[in-house]
Amino acid sequence: MAYVAATWTGKTSDFDADWTLVDLGQDTLVLSGSAKATAAIGAKASSSGWRLDYLASFDDVGIDAVSGRAVAGQVFYDLTVERRVDNTSERVPVAGHMILAADGSATLTLDGHAYHTTRDGSLARN
Repeated sequence: MAYVAATWTGKTSDFDADWTLVDLGQDTLVLSGSAKATAAIGAKASSSGWRLDYLASFDDVGIDAVSGRAVAGQVFYDLTVERRVDNTSERVPVAGHMILAADGSATLTLDGHAYHTTRDGSLARN
């Protein structure tokens, strides 16, 4: 088992993660934990521009030890995008849920709209 804590802070962004990896000697490692990030974008990000807040929870994500591909598990996302202009702001929250499959495909649901991606990267709305 391995525990990973990652943190970095930049001029306009922050990132924190706490992950646990188990089954390190197996064909499939298992990752669980969480990550959160914020980023401000724009010429004057403190008063105008964009802000992104991200929170993710990783639930028993299986990672193939050879290819590094996710092959099982779930990831839950909460995103908030904020656009600030002249002391006003608009916020758009988005809830996401990704289910990872052994064949390399995934189903991503964003605010109730489901999308399916294949291992080759193509995306289709369900």
